[in-house]
Amino acid sequence: MGFSGEVVEPLGSLTLPFTLRDEDKTRTVYLRFSVVRAPSKYNIILGRPGMRALRAVPSTVHGYMRFPTPNGVATVRSSTEIVAGIGKGVKKKKGTEEWVLNGEYPDQTVRIGSQLSDRGRAGLKEVLLQNADVFAWWHEDMTGVPPSLVQHSLDEFHWMEPVRQKKMSLGPQKSKAVREETTKLMRAGIVREVKYP
Repeated sequence: MGFSGEVVEPLGSLTLPFTLRDEDKTRTVYLRFSVVRAPSKYNIILGRPGMRALRAVPSTVHGYMRFPTPNGVATVRSSTEIVAGIGKGVKKKKGTEEWVLNGEYPDQTVRIGSQLSDRGRAGLKEVLLQNADVFAWWHEDMTGVPPSLVQHSLDEFHWMEPVRQKKMSLGPQKSKAVREETTKLMRAGIVREVKYP
């Protein structure tokens, strides 16, 4: 079951030898994989049983995983091709490239890390252009998310005494920007006014 509640029936399962290598440090274990037909940028997702079989210790913060081998502890690092954002016309800016994904909206650009390889850059651009229809170009494009899936509200505890605080001022420019964005969201039906007496 996925995060948004969708259910995918497995096509089957199979056991395969799975090898991880760090120079001369190698470890092979047999893992049972469930095969599913699902769009994903990953070919394989290694779950807890696989991590346990490898006796691996992952670190998402550092982007690597360590596991014991007969020749010592091995380290497998994540790819160094890190995407930093998206964008057709290319202009470099502090380690990023900026592309215009939709010619109708030239002011809306996407940034990617300039350290991306030529092959990775071409592949990313192809995927983005093929799927340009999934991006929201205006607030009105973001409608259709049911409130039952995501709805924000102000939590209040009736047993607590209200706390009086000073009014916080944003300044004229920020206040104007907040009003404009709030108006756009209300017009699109994404937010609505609620009064909490």
